[in-house]
Amino acid sequence: MESHLLAIASEKTMTPIKKSLQFGWEEFLKDPWMYILYTAIGAVANLVIYKIPVIGPFILVVLGLPLQLGIAIYYYQKNNFQDDHFKHFFDGFSHTRELLKFFLIIIGCTLLLMIPLFIIVVITEVSIDIASGGATSSQLSWVTNMVILLYTPFILFATICIILAPYFIYFFKLKAMDSIKMSYRFVKPRWWSYFRFYIVIFLIGILGALTIIGMLITTPIISLAMMHQFFTVTKMKVRKEDGSEAVLDGLVEVGA
Repeated sequence: MESHLLAIASEKTMTPIKKSLQFGWEEFLKDPWMYILYTAIGAVANLVIYKIPVIGPFILVVLGLPLQLGIAIYYYQKNNFQDDHFKHFFDGFSHTRELLKFFLIIIGCTLLLMIPLFIIVVITEVSIDIASGGATSSQLSWVTNMVILLYTPFILFATICIILAPYFIYFFKLKAMDSIKMSYRFVKPRWWSYFRFYIVIFLIGILGALTIIGMLITTPIISLAMMHQFFTVTKMKVRKEDGSEAVLDGLVEVGA
Protein backbone atom coordinates (compact mmCIF):
# COMPACT_ATOMS: atom_id res chain seq x y z
CA MET A 1 0.00 0.00 0.00
CA GLU A 2 2.75 2.47 0.91
CA SER A 3 4.63 1.65 -2.29
CA HIS A 4 1.53 2.63 -4.26
CA LEU A 5 1.34 5.94 -2.39
CA LEU A 6 5.04 6.68 -2.81
CA ALA A 7 4.74 6.05 -6.55
CA ILE A 8 2.07 8.73 -7.01
CA ALA A 9 3.06 11.18 -4.24
CA SER A 10 5.30 13.32 -6.43
CA GLU A 11 2.82 13.61 -9.31
CA LYS A 12 1.97 17.26 -9.84
CA THR A 13 -1.76 16.68 -10.17
CA MET A 14 -4.67 17.96 -8.12
CA THR A 15 -8.41 18.42 -8.42
CA PRO A 16 -9.61 21.98 -9.16
CA ILE A 17 -11.22 23.71 -6.19
CA LYS A 18 -14.50 24.20 -8.07
CA LYS A 19 -14.70 20.49 -8.87
CA SER A 20 -14.27 19.45 -5.22
CA LEU A 21 -16.79 22.01 -3.97
CA GLN A 22 -19.28 20.88 -6.62
CA PHE A 23 -18.77 17.29 -5.48
CA GLY A 24 -19.32 18.34 -1.86
CA TRP A 25 -22.56 20.12 -2.74
CA GLU A 26 -23.93 17.23 -4.84
CA GLU A 27 -23.11 14.62 -2.20
CA PHE A 28 -24.60 16.79 0.53
CA LEU A 29 -27.90 16.96 -1.39
CA LYS A 30 -28.04 13.15 -1.57
CA ASP A 31 -28.19 12.79 2.22
CA PRO A 32 -28.60 16.27 3.73
CA TRP A 33 -30.31 15.39 7.01
CA MET A 34 -27.66 12.89 8.08
CA TYR A 35 -24.90 15.41 7.45
CA ILE A 36 -26.81 18.22 9.16
CA LEU A 37 -27.59 16.07 12.20
CA TYR A 38 -23.96 15.05 12.59
CA THR A 39 -22.79 18.65 12.23
CA ALA A 40 -25.35 19.84 14.78
CA ILE A 41 -24.28 17.18 17.30
CA GLY A 42 -20.65 18.18 16.83
CA ALA A 43 -21.43 21.88 17.28
CA VAL A 44 -23.40 21.31 20.50
CA ALA A 45 -20.69 19.01 21.88
CA ASN A 46 -18.04 21.64 21.14
CA LEU A 47 -19.99 24.31 23.00
CA VAL A 48 -20.53 22.09 26.04
CA ILE A 49 -16.95 20.76 26.23
CA TYR A 50 -15.39 24.18 25.67
CA LYS A 51 -16.97 25.40 28.91
CA ILE A 52 -15.16 22.76 30.96
CA PRO A 53 -12.50 24.63 32.98
CA VAL A 54 -8.82 24.12 32.10
CA ILE A 55 -9.08 20.82 30.21
CA GLY A 56 -11.95 21.77 27.89
CA PRO A 57 -9.81 22.97 24.95
CA PHE A 58 -7.56 19.90 25.20
CA ILE A 59 -10.57 17.56 25.13
CA LEU A 60 -11.87 19.40 22.08
CA VAL A 61 -8.63 18.76 20.21
CA VAL A 62 -8.54 15.08 21.17
CA LEU A 63 -12.17 14.58 20.11
CA GLY A 64 -11.86 16.90 17.14
CA LEU A 65 -9.39 14.76 15.19
CA PRO A 66 -11.63 11.64 15.00
CA LEU A 67 -14.73 13.79 14.44
CA GLN A 68 -12.97 15.65 11.64
CA LEU A 69 -12.90 12.39 9.70
CA GLY A 70 -16.54 11.53 10.39
CA ILE A 71 -18.12 12.79 7.20
CA ALA A 72 -15.42 11.24 4.98
CA ILE A 73 -15.78 7.88 6.74
CA TYR A 74 -19.57 7.95 6.47
CA TYR A 75 -19.37 8.70 2.73
CA TYR A 76 -16.86 5.90 2.21
CA GLN A 77 -18.91 3.34 4.14
CA LYS A 78 -22.14 4.35 2.42
CA ASN A 79 -20.72 4.21 -1.10
CA ASN A 80 -18.32 1.28 -0.85
CA PHE A 81 -20.29 -1.00 1.46
CA GLN A 82 -23.86 0.34 1.16
CA ASP A 83 -23.81 0.86 4.91
CA ASP A 84 -25.31 4.23 5.82
CA HIS A 85 -25.63 3.62 9.55
CA PHE A 86 -25.18 6.83 11.55
CA LYS A 87 -22.57 5.18 13.78
CA HIS A 88 -20.00 5.36 10.98
CA PHE A 89 -19.65 9.10 11.56
CA PHE A 90 -17.80 8.12 14.74
CA ASP A 91 -15.59 5.35 13.34
CA GLY A 92 -12.61 7.68 13.54
CA PHE A 93 -12.45 6.92 17.27
CA SER A 94 -11.17 3.44 16.39
CA HIS A 95 -7.88 5.19 15.53
CA THR A 96 -7.80 7.51 18.54
CA ARG A 97 -4.37 6.24 19.67
CA GLU A 98 -2.60 7.14 16.42
CA LEU A 99 -4.54 10.38 16.06
CA LEU A 100 -3.52 11.34 19.61
CA LYS A 101 0.11 10.49 18.80
CA PHE A 102 -0.19 12.71 15.75
CA PHE A 103 -1.49 15.55 17.92
CA LEU A 104 1.30 15.12 20.48
CA ILE A 105 3.96 15.06 17.74
CA ILE A 106 2.59 18.31 16.33
CA ILE A 107 2.55 19.91 19.80
CA GLY A 108 6.14 18.79 20.41
CA CYS A 109 7.36 20.12 17.07
CA THR A 110 5.53 23.40 17.65
CA LEU A 111 7.23 23.83 21.02
CA LEU A 112 10.61 23.12 19.44
CA LEU A 113 9.91 25.78 16.83
CA MET A 114 8.80 28.26 19.49
CA ILE A 115 11.95 27.89 21.62
CA PRO A 116 14.29 29.62 19.12
CA LEU A 117 11.57 32.20 18.44
CA PHE A 118 11.33 32.94 22.15
CA ILE A 119 15.13 33.18 22.47
CA ILE A 120 15.39 35.53 19.47
CA VAL A 121 12.64 37.80 20.79
CA VAL A 122 14.11 37.97 24.31
CA ILE A 123 17.66 38.63 23.10
CA THR A 124 16.47 41.27 20.61
CA GLU A 125 14.31 43.13 23.11
CA VAL A 126 16.92 43.03 25.86
CA SER A 127 19.54 44.34 23.41
CA ILE A 128 17.27 47.20 22.37
CA ASP A 129 16.52 48.01 25.98
CA ILE A 130 20.22 48.15 26.85
CA ALA A 131 21.13 50.18 23.75
CA SER A 132 18.35 52.72 24.18
CA GLY A 133 18.48 52.95 27.93
CA GLY A 134 14.83 51.89 28.21
CA ALA A 135 12.92 51.45 24.98
CA THR A 136 9.22 52.21 24.83
CA SER A 137 6.70 49.40 24.83
CA SER A 138 5.68 50.25 21.25
CA GLN A 139 9.26 49.76 20.05
CA LEU A 140 9.46 46.42 21.80
CA SER A 141 6.17 45.34 20.28
CA TRP A 142 7.35 46.36 16.80
CA VAL A 143 10.48 44.23 17.04
CA THR A 144 8.54 41.27 18.38
CA ASN A 145 5.94 41.53 15.63
CA MET A 146 8.62 41.67 12.94
CA VAL A 147 10.31 38.51 14.23
CA ILE A 148 6.98 36.70 14.43
CA LEU A 149 6.13 37.90 10.93
CA LEU A 150 9.36 36.40 9.60
CA TYR A 151 8.56 33.13 11.40
CA THR A 152 5.01 32.88 10.09
CA PRO A 153 5.80 31.47 6.60
CA PHE A 154 7.58 28.47 8.16
CA ILE A 155 4.61 27.74 10.43
CA LEU A 156 2.18 28.13 7.53
CA PHE A 157 4.22 25.88 5.25
CA ALA A 158 4.42 23.13 7.89
CA THR A 159 0.72 23.38 8.76
CA ILE A 160 -0.39 22.88 5.16
CA CYS A 161 2.10 20.03 4.68
CA ILE A 162 0.58 17.89 7.45
CA ILE A 163 -3.06 18.56 6.61
CA LEU A 164 -3.61 15.12 5.04
CA ALA A 165 -2.07 13.12 7.88
CA PRO A 166 -5.33 12.21 9.74
CA TYR A 167 -6.77 10.82 6.49
CA PHE A 168 -3.71 8.63 5.98
CA ILE A 169 -4.04 7.33 9.54
CA TYR A 170 -7.60 6.13 9.00
CA PHE A 171 -7.87 5.19 5.34
CA PHE A 172 -4.38 3.75 4.85
CA LYS A 173 -3.75 2.60 8.44
CA LEU A 174 -0.43 4.46 8.67
CA LYS A 175 1.28 5.21 11.98
CA ALA A 176 1.28 8.80 13.18
CA MET A 177 4.83 9.66 12.09
CA ASP A 178 4.45 7.80 8.79
CA SER A 179 1.23 9.68 8.08
CA ILE A 180 3.00 13.01 8.62
CA LYS A 181 5.79 11.99 6.25
CA MET A 182 3.30 10.79 3.64
CA SER A 183 1.24 13.95 3.93
CA TYR A 184 4.41 15.99 3.36
CA ARG A 185 5.27 13.91 0.27
CA PHE A 186 1.85 14.53 -1.23
CA VAL A 187 1.43 18.18 -0.32
CA LYS A 188 4.92 19.53 -1.05
CA PRO A 189 4.73 19.31 -4.89
CA ARG A 190 1.21 20.76 -4.73
CA TRP A 191 1.70 23.21 -1.86
CA TRP A 192 0.40 26.36 -3.53
CA SER A 193 -2.65 24.51 -4.84
CA TYR A 194 -3.46 23.25 -1.33
CA PHE A 195 -2.85 26.70 0.08
CA ARG A 196 -5.38 28.24 -2.34
CA PHE A 197 -7.84 25.44 -1.63
CA TYR A 198 -7.74 25.94 2.14
CA ILE A 199 -8.00 29.72 1.80
CA VAL A 200 -11.19 29.24 -0.22
CA ILE A 201 -12.80 26.75 2.17
CA PHE A 202 -11.74 28.90 5.14
CA LEU A 203 -13.58 31.87 3.66
CA ILE A 204 -16.61 29.71 2.89
CA GLY A 205 -16.53 28.45 6.47
CA ILE A 206 -16.43 32.01 7.80
CA LEU A 207 -19.43 33.01 5.68
CA GLY A 208 -21.31 29.89 6.73
CA ALA A 209 -20.63 30.56 10.41
CA LEU A 210 -22.53 33.87 10.20
CA THR A 211 -25.77 31.93 10.69
CA ILE A 212 -26.56 28.57 12.31
CA ILE A 213 -28.27 27.28 9.16
CA GLY A 214 -25.32 28.36 7.05
CA MET A 215 -22.89 26.55 9.34
CA LEU A 216 -24.95 23.34 9.26
CA ILE A 217 -24.80 23.38 5.45
CA THR A 218 -21.30 24.66 4.69
CA THR A 219 -19.50 22.46 7.24
CA PRO A 220 -20.41 19.10 5.62
CA ILE A 221 -19.87 20.53 2.12
CA ILE A 222 -16.37 21.64 3.11
CA SER A 223 -15.64 18.26 4.71
CA LEU A 224 -16.80 16.44 1.57
CA ALA A 225 -14.69 18.74 -0.60
CA MET A 226 -11.62 18.05 1.55
CA MET A 227 -12.31 14.32 1.34
CA HIS A 228 -12.68 14.59 -2.44
CA GLN A 229 -9.26 16.23 -2.65
CA PHE A 230 -7.73 13.41 -0.62
CA PHE A 231 -9.49 10.58 -2.45
CA THR A 232 -8.57 11.91 -5.89
CA VAL A 233 -4.94 12.73 -5.17
CA THR A 234 -4.35 9.32 -3.56
CA LYS A 235 -6.42 7.60 -6.28
CA MET A 236 -8.64 5.79 -3.81
CA LYS A 237 -11.35 3.70 -5.46
CA VAL A 238 -14.98 4.40 -4.66
CA ARG A 239 -17.95 2.24 -5.65
CA LYS A 240 -20.22 3.82 -8.27
CA GLU A 241 -24.00 3.49 -8.56
CA ASP A 242 -23.64 0.67 -11.11
CA GLY A 243 -21.58 -1.38 -8.62
CA SER A 244 -18.21 -0.86 -10.30
CA GLU A 245 -15.23 0.67 -8.50
CA ALA A 246 -13.27 3.57 -9.91
CA VAL A 247 -11.13 6.50 -8.88
CA LEU A 248 -13.05 9.76 -8.48
CA ASP A 249 -12.37 11.95 -11.49
CA GLY A 250 -11.11 15.51 -11.47
CA LEU A 251 -7.30 15.35 -11.40
CA VAL A 252 -5.49 17.85 -13.60
CA GLU A 253 -1.89 19.00 -13.82
CA VAL A 254 -1.05 21.56 -11.15
CA GLY A 255 -1.11 24.98 -12.76
CA ALA A 256 -3.23 23.78 -15.68
